[in-house]
Amino acid sequence: MGELGEFTDEKTVRFERVLPRPIERVWEYVTKPELIATWLADADFEPGVGGRVELRMRHADDTKAGPPSAIIRGAITRWDPPNALAYTFRSAGTDDWAETNVSLELTSEGDRTRLLFVHTDIVGREWLAPTAAGWHTMLDDLQTRLAGGEPESFMPRLQAIGSEYQRRAAEV
Repeated sequence: MGELGEFTDEKTVRFERVLPRPIERVWEYVTKPELIATWLADADFEPGVGGRVELRMRHADDTKAGPPSAIIRGAITRWDPPNALAYTFRSAGTDDWAETNVSLELTSEGDRTRLLFVHTDIVGREWLAPTAAGWHTMLDDLQTRLAGGEPESFMPRLQAIGSEYQRRAAEV
Protein backbone atom coordinates (compact mmCIF):
# COMPACT_ATOMS: atom_id res chain seq x y z
CA MET A 1 0.00 0.00 0.00
CA GLY A 2 1.31 3.42 -0.96
CA GLU A 3 1.73 6.34 1.37
CA LEU A 4 -1.41 8.00 2.59
CA GLY A 5 -2.55 11.21 0.98
CA GLU A 6 -2.91 14.37 2.99
CA PHE A 7 -5.79 16.78 3.24
CA THR A 8 -4.35 20.24 2.68
CA ASP A 9 -7.72 21.85 3.40
CA GLU A 10 -11.38 20.82 3.54
CA LYS A 11 -11.62 20.54 -0.26
CA THR A 12 -8.23 19.14 -1.30
CA VAL A 13 -6.34 15.85 -1.11
CA ARG A 14 -2.68 15.58 -2.14
CA PHE A 15 -0.61 12.47 -2.86
CA GLU A 16 3.07 12.09 -3.55
CA ARG A 17 4.42 8.81 -4.86
CA VAL A 18 7.67 7.61 -6.37
CA LEU A 19 6.81 5.36 -9.29
CA PRO A 20 9.11 2.60 -10.57
CA ARG A 21 9.43 3.73 -14.20
CA PRO A 22 10.95 6.60 -16.19
CA ILE A 23 8.85 9.72 -16.69
CA GLU A 24 8.02 8.95 -20.34
CA ARG A 25 6.45 5.60 -19.39
CA VAL A 26 4.48 7.12 -16.52
CA TRP A 27 3.22 9.84 -18.89
CA GLU A 28 1.91 7.10 -21.19
CA TYR A 29 0.05 5.47 -18.28
CA VAL A 30 -1.72 8.72 -17.40
CA THR A 31 -2.55 9.82 -20.96
CA LYS A 32 -3.11 6.77 -23.21
CA PRO A 33 -6.62 5.30 -22.95
CA GLU A 34 -5.45 1.68 -23.24
CA LEU A 35 -3.05 2.19 -20.31
CA ILE A 36 -5.42 4.38 -18.26
CA ALA A 37 -7.82 1.43 -18.43
CA THR A 38 -5.32 -0.81 -16.61
CA TRP A 39 -5.36 1.23 -13.39
CA LEU A 40 -8.08 3.88 -13.44
CA ALA A 41 -11.02 3.47 -15.83
CA ASP A 42 -12.06 2.89 -19.40
CA ALA A 43 -11.24 6.23 -20.95
CA ASP A 44 -11.73 8.59 -23.83
CA PHE A 45 -8.85 11.01 -23.66
CA GLU A 46 -8.13 13.74 -26.19
CA PRO A 47 -4.59 15.10 -25.71
CA GLY A 48 -4.01 18.84 -25.43
CA VAL A 49 -5.56 21.77 -23.60
CA GLY A 50 -9.31 21.70 -24.17
CA GLY A 51 -9.28 17.98 -24.94
CA ARG A 52 -12.18 15.90 -23.68
CA VAL A 53 -11.78 13.43 -20.82
CA GLU A 54 -14.32 10.71 -20.04
CA LEU A 55 -13.64 8.05 -17.44
CA ARG A 56 -16.00 5.09 -17.06
CA MET A 57 -15.35 3.68 -13.58
CA ARG A 58 -16.01 -0.01 -12.92
CA HIS A 59 -14.23 -0.59 -9.61
CA ALA A 60 -17.24 -2.04 -7.81
CA ASP A 61 -16.83 -5.21 -9.87
CA ASP A 62 -13.30 -6.44 -10.57
CA THR A 63 -14.53 -8.28 -13.65
CA LYS A 64 -15.09 -4.87 -15.27
CA ALA A 65 -18.27 -6.27 -16.83
CA GLY A 66 -21.57 -4.46 -17.10
CA PRO A 67 -22.31 -0.76 -16.99
CA PRO A 68 -19.92 1.65 -15.27
CA SER A 69 -20.55 2.54 -11.63
CA ALA A 70 -19.73 6.18 -12.43
CA ILE A 71 -18.94 8.26 -15.48
CA ILE A 72 -16.63 11.22 -15.03
CA ARG A 73 -16.39 13.92 -17.66
CA GLY A 74 -14.05 16.87 -17.96
CA ALA A 75 -11.65 18.84 -20.10
CA ILE A 76 -7.89 19.09 -20.05
CA THR A 77 -6.75 22.41 -18.57
CA ARG A 78 -2.99 21.81 -18.55
CA TRP A 79 -0.93 19.75 -20.99
CA ASP A 80 2.85 19.82 -20.65
CA PRO A 81 4.24 16.42 -21.76
CA PRO A 82 5.75 14.60 -19.96
CA ASN A 83 5.71 16.87 -16.90
CA ALA A 84 2.19 18.03 -16.12
CA LEU A 85 -1.43 17.23 -16.77
CA ALA A 86 -4.60 18.72 -15.29
CA TYR A 87 -8.26 18.29 -16.06
CA THR A 88 -11.69 19.12 -14.73
CA PHE A 89 -13.55 16.28 -13.09
CA ARG A 90 -17.32 16.01 -12.75
CA SER A 91 -19.63 13.06 -12.33
CA ALA A 92 -21.98 12.88 -15.31
CA GLY A 93 -25.67 13.11 -14.44
CA THR A 94 -25.02 14.43 -10.95
CA ASP A 95 -26.44 17.90 -10.46
CA ASP A 96 -25.31 18.20 -6.84
CA TRP A 97 -21.64 17.47 -7.54
CA ALA A 98 -19.82 20.53 -8.84
CA GLU A 99 -16.81 20.48 -11.10
CA THR A 100 -13.57 19.59 -9.35
CA ASN A 101 -9.99 19.56 -10.59
CA VAL A 102 -7.30 16.91 -10.83
CA SER A 103 -3.63 17.68 -11.47
CA LEU A 104 -0.58 15.48 -11.93
CA GLU A 105 2.99 16.72 -11.90
CA LEU A 106 5.76 14.32 -12.87
CA THR A 107 9.43 14.79 -12.03
CA SER A 108 12.12 12.53 -13.43
CA GLU A 109 14.35 10.79 -10.91
CA GLY A 110 16.43 8.73 -13.33
CA ASP A 111 14.65 5.43 -13.92
CA ARG A 112 11.91 6.45 -11.47
CA THR A 113 9.33 9.24 -11.46
CA ARG A 114 8.00 11.36 -8.63
CA LEU A 115 4.26 11.93 -8.97
CA LEU A 116 2.48 14.79 -7.23
CA PHE A 117 -1.26 14.20 -7.56
CA VAL A 118 -3.77 16.76 -6.28
CA HIS A 119 -7.58 16.72 -6.38
CA THR A 120 -9.05 20.13 -5.50
CA ASP A 121 -12.50 21.64 -5.06
CA ILE A 122 -13.97 18.43 -3.64
CA VAL A 123 -17.56 19.28 -2.90
CA GLY A 124 -18.75 18.65 0.63
CA ARG A 125 -16.92 17.13 3.57
CA GLU A 126 -18.82 13.87 3.02
CA TRP A 127 -16.89 13.37 -0.25
CA LEU A 128 -13.44 14.10 1.15
CA ALA A 129 -12.65 10.67 2.64
CA PRO A 130 -14.23 8.56 -0.15
CA THR A 131 -12.43 10.61 -2.79
CA ALA A 132 -9.09 10.24 -1.00
CA ALA A 133 -9.57 6.50 -0.43
CA GLY A 134 -10.51 5.99 -4.07
CA TRP A 135 -7.49 7.85 -5.41
CA HIS A 136 -5.22 6.13 -2.89
CA THR A 137 -6.36 2.73 -4.15
CA MET A 138 -6.16 3.70 -7.82
CA LEU A 139 -2.67 5.18 -7.38
CA ASP A 140 -1.66 1.90 -5.71
CA ASP A 141 -2.96 0.17 -8.86
CA LEU A 142 -0.90 2.51 -11.04
CA GLN A 143 2.20 1.76 -8.99
CA THR A 144 1.54 -1.99 -9.21
CA ARG A 145 0.99 -1.87 -12.99
CA LEU A 146 4.17 0.16 -13.53
CA ALA A 147 6.07 -2.45 -11.52
CA GLY A 148 4.70 -5.16 -13.83
CA GLY A 149 2.20 -6.57 -11.35
CA GLU A 150 -1.50 -7.28 -11.28
CA PRO A 151 -3.50 -5.31 -8.67
CA GLU A 152 -5.46 -7.24 -6.08
CA SER A 153 -9.24 -6.90 -5.83
CA PHE A 154 -10.17 -3.20 -5.64
CA MET A 155 -13.12 -2.98 -3.22
CA PRO A 156 -11.55 -4.80 -0.24
CA ARG A 157 -8.50 -2.53 -0.47
CA LEU A 158 -10.69 0.57 -0.79
CA GLN A 159 -12.72 -0.44 2.25
CA ALA A 160 -9.59 -1.25 4.27
CA ILE A 161 -8.09 2.21 3.73
CA GLY A 162 -11.41 4.07 3.90
CA SER A 163 -11.65 4.17 7.69
CA GLU A 164 -8.24 5.82 8.00
CA TYR A 165 -9.27 8.53 5.54
CA GLN A 166 -12.57 8.98 7.43
CA ARG A 167 -10.60 9.56 10.62
CA ARG A 168 -8.24 12.01 8.92
CA ALA A 169 -11.07 13.89 7.17
CA ALA A 170 -12.82 14.43 10.51
CA GLU A 171 -9.71 16.32 11.70
CA VAL A 172 -9.65 18.75 8.75
